[in-house]
Amino acid sequence: GSVGSSQVAASIITGQTALGATPADTDELLISDAGTLKRVDFSHLKVDNTPAFHARLTSGQSISNETNTIVQFDSETYDTDNAYDNSTNYRFTVPSGEAGKYFFYSMAQLSFSNADRLLMLKIYKNGAEFGKFTNTYSGAGTDVSASVHIVDDASVGDYYDMRVYQNDGTRTLSGHSTRNLTCFGGYKLIGV
Repeated sequence: GSVGSSQVAASIITGQTALGATPADTDELLISDAGTLKRVDFSHLKVDNTPAFHARLTSGQSISNETNTIVQFDSETYDTDNAYDNSTNYRFTVPSGEAGKYFFYSMAQLSFSNADRLLMLKIYKNGAEFGKFTNTYSGAGTDVSASVHIVDDASVGDYYDMRVYQNDGTRTLSGHSTRNLTCFGGYKLIGV
């Protein structure tokens, strides 16, 4: 026979044990698809901003005068898809099956010893400059910070790294074991 809504009491749901956590990918739900009941795995319904990563520089890094130097973000706070290389190339590579729009950000801090100097943060895509932010500082002997962020339509295999340019001799980027003085991160956008 058939069971309709008039034969089903609310206690069929309210009388059951509540799920106290996010459903597992293989947990199944019933849905009505234009009047036809179907079951669907939770993995098909969930949405998240991954891949995602955040890395920081844990100790000072020497930056030569007037060079575009890759920052060696050596410590990961998180890396959902193991797509950021924190030991060799210091870059994020878009994993297989994860093409789409991404938001990338970075910030850096260093101290100038002379006045009227320039600090530039540059995000590179596939080895070419893609986005940058410039901070000109007119004082001397003070920490200077800059940040940059971009949104990009990324393909599988595209890679992104962050570079610093400064013109005050050899300077040292600020690093810290727990604070984000100099950091780089990004995540895939959903719904766009």
